[in-house]
Order: sequence, then structure tokens, then C-alpha cells
Amino acid sequence: MEKRSNSIKFRLSREMKIAGTAVLIIITVISIVVTASTFTRPLVTEKNSTACDYMQSCKLGYIVYLKNNSLYDREYLLPGEGTIFVRLTDHINTTISYTFECDHDMEVHGRFTLRKIYHTDLWQKEFTILSGANFSSIGYAASFRTSFPLNYTDFLNFVEKVRDETGVTARNPEMVLECVVDIHAKGDDDIEIRERFTSLWNITIRGGVIQISKPLNHYAEGSILKREKVFHQEVAEDRRNTMIWSACSLALLIAFVVVTESDDEISDTEIKKIKRRYKEYIVTVSEIPSSDESGKTVNVKSIDDLARMSDITGKPILHVPGSLQEGRKDVFCIIDGEVKYQ
Repeated sequence: MEKRSNSIKFRLSREMKIAGTAVLIIITVISIVVTASTFTRPLVTEKNSTACDYMQSCKLGYIVYLKNNSLYDREYLLPGEGTIFVRLTDHINTTISYTFECDHDMEVHGRFTLRKIYHTDLWQKEFTILSGANFSSIGYAASFRTSFPLNYTDFLNFVEKVRDETGVTARNPEMVLECVVDIHAKGDDDIEIRERFTSLWNITIRGGVIQISKPLNHYAEGSILKREKVFHQEVAEDRRNTMIWSACSLALLIAFVVVTESDDEISDTEIKKIKRRYKEYIVTVSEIPSSDESGKTVNVKSIDDLARMSDITGKPILHVPGSLQEGRKDVFCIIDGEVKYQ
């Protein structure tokens, strides 16, 4: 007997309904897992980006003015043009040039100090040449240039004086020129640079020769980094698409379960309705009486047809209750001799 429901449902074989439900459950679970994985990826991240790049350079330049001599047929020497002999040197003028450059328009304020340091293996003495000199500029660059004599004779005389006073000859005397620049630059977007740039040049006098260490030009580069938030549009799209997929899968699963039923499936509610409506026809038994195996079985379309057959044959409708534990379904049938109506 095939039970017809008043609601609109699609009837499927038991195997097809189980298979369809299983497939839809798998699809729904996969879609939920994929959706959850998209939420492990951050929607907004932070990264460092370069707000500005800048460069500083400080160069020592000098001119060695010569006495009359037979070696050089010129009045002065520039860096790299020859050996600087003490006896051939009249005096030396030095120039320190500093430049700050930035790829952003900045308001730059700077302050610099020049020192000379007399240094040996036993002692050190510091002298200030220029202290706290200021410079400023608005734009992409700032610079200063200052000149002063390199008084190497004072250095030699000081070393000699300390030796006479201490009675000890110190080794490796040298004069160190030091330029310390403190820079403060500020631009738009809260870009701010605070730097201290120190340049050193060693000057030694040995064997009657003055040597000025290289490199003469010192460089330093820097960058100002800023943190910026990055919105990942692809993550937002993945989240939206997978959520739609999950919602559709779940809705399809629910709809499939609701609007389909197995051909051999009769719900408990329907069983109660049938027994209440046809209680005068139905007899509940534990099992269907055995019949001749050569007899035939007639399938009727509905419980109403089975009730009419009961009126015609005068036989009761036998009901064998189903059992979930035993995997047995409810059965309604009529036994009329060798014919079984169900």
C-alpha cells in the first residue's frame, strides 16, 4: 500500500533519498568548512611603507698652500695631487660641506659642532672649533659650508709640550677632525626626521709627511617608515561568495528533506490518522499470516483503495507495526485466500 500525503511532496525511492541527502550534507559541510577558512584570513592587515627617503653627506675639502720649492711647480695642492710635505707646506685651509636631501618637501633645521681632537696611545685632548652653529631651509634640501685653517703646527707643538711636561713620549699621535650634525626635518603627513650624523677624519704627521685619511666624503642614507592598513577586497569577496554557497547548500538540503519522501515511508502521524479513520477495518497483528507462495500480490494505490477492497472481500485490513530496532516498516494489507492486497 502506498500512502499519499495531502501536502505536495516528491516521492523517491528510499535509496535515492538517502543518497541525495548524503550528497547534500557533504556539500553543505564542505561549504561551511571553506567559509570558515576564509574567516581565518585577515580582512585588514598592516604593513610598513616608505614615507620618505633621505640622504646626508659631509665632505672634507682642503687646499695646501706651498712654499717656494723645487718639487712642485705650482702654488697649492688639492686632494690627491701629491704628497704633503711638512717643510714644503706654508699653511692648509680646510672646508667642511654638509648636505641633507629628501624626496619630500620639508622644513629643515640643523645644528652642527666642529671639534679637533689630539689623540695618542696615552692621552687625548679635545678642542672646539665651532660650537652650536645653526642652519635651516624649506624644501627638498638643506646645507652648510664652513672653512677654517688646519693648524698642524699647533698640534705638533701641543704634543711636544705634553711630552716635556710628562717626560713620557706618547706613540701614534694624530689629530682627528669631528663634525657632528643634529638634523630635525618635518613635513606633511606627520613625517618627521631626527638624526645625528657624525663624520671623522684622521690627520697624522709622520716622517715629515702630513696624511689626511680617506674617504673625504661620508654618506648616510635613511628612510622613514609608516604603518598603513590594507583592505583585502579579495578576502571580502571570498567570504561573501562562500557564505552564499553555504546558505544555498543548507537551504537546498532542508528543502530536499522537507519536499521529498520515500515510496515506502509512512510517518507516525500518518499511521495514527489511518488507524483513526479506518479503525473499523484495521486489525493489528504481530506478523502477516503465511500464504501460498504461488499466490499473487496486488499493490493498491492508497489506503482508501485498501478499505474498499476490505468492503468487497469482507476481510479486515491487517496492520503490522514497524520497528526501528529491527528495521521493519509498517505494513497494511488484506489476505484473501491466495491473493494479498497491499
